[in-house]
Amino acid sequence: MVTSTTGLIGYCQPLKVHAGETTESKISSNGPETCSVEVQRVVCGDIDPNGPGARFEAAGWGRADCLPVRHQPANAGSFAYATRGPATGRARSLLLEMNVWPTAPAGRLQCLAHWGALRLELDERGRLRGRLGDAAATLARPLPGRRWFSIVLEVSDGRIALSVAPVQPLATWPTSRNP
Repeated sequence: MVTSTTGLIGYCQPLKVHAGETTESKISSNGPETCSVEVQRVVCGDIDPNGPGARFEAAGWGRADCLPVRHQPANAGSFAYATRGPATGRARSLLLEMNVWPTAPAGRLQCLAHWGALRLELDERGRLRGRLGDAAATLARPLPGRRWFSIVLEVSDGRIALSVAPVQPLATWPTSRNP
């Protein structure tokens, strides 16, 4: 049985082990001082309310009760960190391509990329927006959540062009371009 994990995040290191090998639980807490851990097999990971629902079963090993935990800062989610980005302030042309999987595309501003004067983000309505200094372009439609999209931002002579396309065909989302 899976119960609420609000205030707890964690992972195992290494993630994959063979019979007889060990793994360590790395858990950070924003509140509780202890927790219980149980290894479970994912039978179905579909959390869609219209789907079959998530189902798990106990693995029969790897259980720990009353495990002490403490707060350990962690960057949850996928991200990349570059210590030095391109010199975007004086760029006459620039091409940025990435694939994204928005998990919460609407409700708050979300930064996808930020180097100097260049920003690629999802606005509060979930629309893709590119900015370089005073130049900006925003797509008219919000991106649907939990689907892979290929995004291209092109800068040429102070103008921004955005294009976005689903990585796998999506009938309700044609390829779009915003000059």
